[in-house]
Amino acid sequence: MGKFSDTKYVSTIDNLVDSTKNKLNNPYYIFNDKKPTKVTYFAQDIEKSTLDEASGLYESNMGDGSPFKFNKIKDFIMYGLDRIAADYDLNDNGIESNPITGEAVILPNTITPRPGDYFHIGYIKEKNLFIVNSVSIDTLDSGANIYKIEYALCAENRSIESIEKQVDDSFNFVVNNSGTDFKTLILSTDFDLIKELEELVEYLIVSFNNIFFNKQLQTFVYNHDGWNIYDPYMIEFLIRNKVLTFGSEYVYVGHATTTDKTFGMDYNKTFFYALENPEDDIKCVNLATADLIRDPNSLFITRLEEYYGVNYNDKTPYKTRFQTVSTDIIDRIKSDKLYEKGDAKEYYNLWISYFNNNKDFIRGDIMNIIKHIDYMDNLECFYALGISIFIIEQYIKMLSR
Repeated sequence: MGKFSDTKYVSTIDNLVDSTKNKLNNPYYIFNDKKPTKVTYFAQDIEKSTLDEASGLYESNMGDGSPFKFNKIKDFIMYGLDRIAADYDLNDNGIESNPITGEAVILPNTITPRPGDYFHIGYIKEKNLFIVNSVSIDTLDSGANIYKIEYALCAENRSIESIEKQVDDSFNFVVNNSGTDFKTLILSTDFDLIKELEELVEYLIVSFNNIFFNKQLQTFVYNHDGWNIYDPYMIEFLIRNKVLTFGSEYVYVGHATTTDKTFGMDYNKTFFYALENPEDDIKCVNLATADLIRDPNSLFITRLEEYYGVNYNDKTPYKTRFQTVSTDIIDRIKSDKLYEKGDAKEYYNLWISYFNNNKDFIRGDIMNIIKHIDYMDNLECFYALGISIFIIEQYIKMLSR
């Protein structure tokens, strides 16, 4: 399960490594004999710090009044640290050891380490920090840089508690994003929001599948005023954008009828195409007709009940037409006019904000509103659910890039 940022924690380090191998240009020949270790890394924020690299007094960058700032990176992966545990001799008085030093490797396309950075190893109960003393670079054929660092155990007064006071921003490291268009470092506030959105998307997908997926027909249909409706344009939208691939239960989405020769051109005139191109002015057809499905190659003809296929380009006069997306919603999108709080259609504010590039709207209470709608088998819920899932997925992508 999962896509976009893959922010759900991978349960084992082996899974982390395997997923990353496929995305990088095989840099593992350098450190495939080393085990990955999860650490909390404190990277210097150069823009907000006063750093005299020539002085070499890196341990002076901590403490009250220090001008140094750090970015905290949770769940960061380093290689070659597995030998540290063997260097510790723990007793009732804490850590007793010879000076602990060593080398480690940092994945390409993640961070640029600097002398004076710190890290803490999660599996070590003591809260001591290690300091990065030097950094060397090894460039792969692909152009990616492998960083080798030399580190040492800090004095006892250099602990997590002392450096936390100098943390400016907190990030989560997402190893599966290495080598993709998504960020490997995501602000922790965004990371938490992404996880909430992913949980909401999965819930909505399960609801959509449970309500609208017809197992006998192996496709999605809905009821509109007693008529059984199949919308091939909605199916095309789900396919093109892989809208339902995030769910924990796989459901195949494919066309259940043969499409017309002009289907692609007709699709470009629909609200679905507008959703895929929100930066353009909305010019779409929201009135549709529905004709009895007679396709001999479809499962529809095997059913006793009748099913009708949606058509957005039927020019036949005097036919009954209906709106799949109301004109009021489209007008509000064009004018960027939200529904008032408490309005029965308040959840459509998600659509309005999406088209008007309001990136912060998703941080409000809209998630709770969408989750607690009483979804049922009708036209409004069919399009509201499917389109809202798509839009939330776009917000997740935006936060992850």
